[in-house]
Amino acid sequence: MKHPVVLDACTIINLLRIDEDEFLFRLLCSLRLYVADLVNQEIMKNIFHNELSEEQRTYISGVLPQLQSKWNSFNQTMDLIDTDFYEENIKKFTRHTKKINGELQSSILSLYLSRKYHSRVFFYTDDFPAKEQFKNFFEFQQIGSIGDSVDLLIFLYWNSPDFSDKKLERFLHDLFAEYNLSVSNFIKGIDEISESYIKKKNVYKLLREIVDSFYQNEDWLGKVEEVKKKVSSDARLKALFVSCPEERNCKLVDKIKEVQKMMRDFSIYKKDELLNMN
Repeated sequence: MKHPVVLDACTIINLLRIDEDEFLFRLLCSLRLYVADLVNQEIMKNIFHNELSEEQRTYISGVLPQLQSKWNSFNQTMDLIDTDFYEENIKKFTRHTKKINGELQSSILSLYLSRKYHSRVFFYTDDFPAKEQFKNFFEFQQIGSIGDSVDLLIFLYWNSPDFSDKKLERFLHDLFAEYNLSVSNFIKGIDEISESYIKKKNVYKLLREIVDSFYQNEDWLGKVEEVKKKVSSDARLKALFVSCPEERNCKLVDKIKEVQKMMRDFSIYKKDELLNMN
C-alpha cells in the first residue's frame, strides 16, 4: 500500500518551478496525494505573488489543474468528521496561537489519515518554522514524518527507476539557484557594508561574524538576530537587515548545500539496487 503523502503549497510550487519536461509533475501524480483546502488556496494566491518567472508561472498554471484532479482534498477526506476536536488538541500541544492555516490544516489531515489507514503519513513543507512547530506533535502521536522539498526529491529519486543521479543533481542545483540569489545578495551586502565600520571595531566584528558563519555553514541566521539587537540604533544597518530573506528560504539553501556535500561522499541507494543484491 502506498503511504499517504500530504503536500504544502511551497513544496508543490518549488518542485514545479524547477520541473523539466513534466518529469516531476508525473512523479507527483503517481503519489497517493492529499492537499488541505487552505493549501490549495495558498497555491493559487502564491503563483501570482511569489518570485516566479513568467515561464514558471505559465507552466505551473498549465499543469496544476491535472495535479489537482489527482489529489484528495481536505473536505473530501474529512467529510462528516468533527475537525474542531483535531484543531483544538493540535493547537494546545503545539501552542499554535494563529488562526488555522495551511500547515495546521495539513497536520489535522495527517493525523486523521494515519489513524484511518493505520499507516505512516509523510507531510512535506518548506515552511521551516512550521516544521519545528509541528514535528514534536508528529513524533509524539507517531503520525509519520515532516520533510521538505529536498527530502521529497530524494524520495522520488530512489523510488523511481528513470530518476538518474544527474537529474537529482540538476534539480537540487536548480532549486538552490532559485533561493540562493536572495541569500547571497544579503550576505554580499553585509560583507560590503562591514568595510565602512572598520573604525567601529565592535560593529565590524559583529558583521564579520555573520559573513564567516555563512561561509562556514554555521547558524548565520542566529547571528543576524543577535547582531540586530546590538545595532538597532544604526539606521543603515537596520535598513539592510530588513532585506534579510525569510528564514524558510535560508534554511532550504542550507539544507541543499548539506545534501550536496553528503552526496559527494555517499550514495543514495535506489530501491532496485538494494533489492537485486545477492
